[in-house]
Amino acid sequence: MKLYFIAGEASGDLHASNLMKAMLRKNPDIRFRFWGGDKMKAVAGEPVKHIRDLAFMGFIEVVSNIRTILSNIKLCKKDILEFKPDAMVLIDYPGFNLRIAAFAKKIIFRCYITFLRRFGRGNKTAFIKSGNCQSDVLYSSL
Repeated sequence: MKLYFIAGEASGDLHASNLMKAMLRKNPDIRFRFWGGDKMKAVAGEPVKHIRDLAFMGFIEVVSNIRTILSNIKLCKKDILEFKPDAMVLIDYPGFNLRIAAFAKKIIFRCYITFLRRFGRGNKTAFIKSGNCQSDVLYSSL
């Protein structure tokens, strides 16, 4: 089984690494490809992109890095098509992951999305629950 994980933030890196470890205990033959941090790296090797290269906070920083962000989205889509995962797990990082989930829907494979419930995320989870994204949604709470 081939799984593609995207966690663009430190908290997502922690949750993804724990999920990856648990999955490997059940099935040691799983192959992972991922965007994440050092915790995921300790479980499954080198990330496609490290979270330190992904995090842009605040309007001005996002606008000034828009080319990098769009380039990362393009790279991610290309990498997904080349890897051909059986499923994807997208953790937090909604600005990026919601775009990738829409892409995953078009190429028809399972996509699991999880967002930690925090102030300001309600609208995004409502968007997913409304059926605009035909992915399975997993929720966790703080």
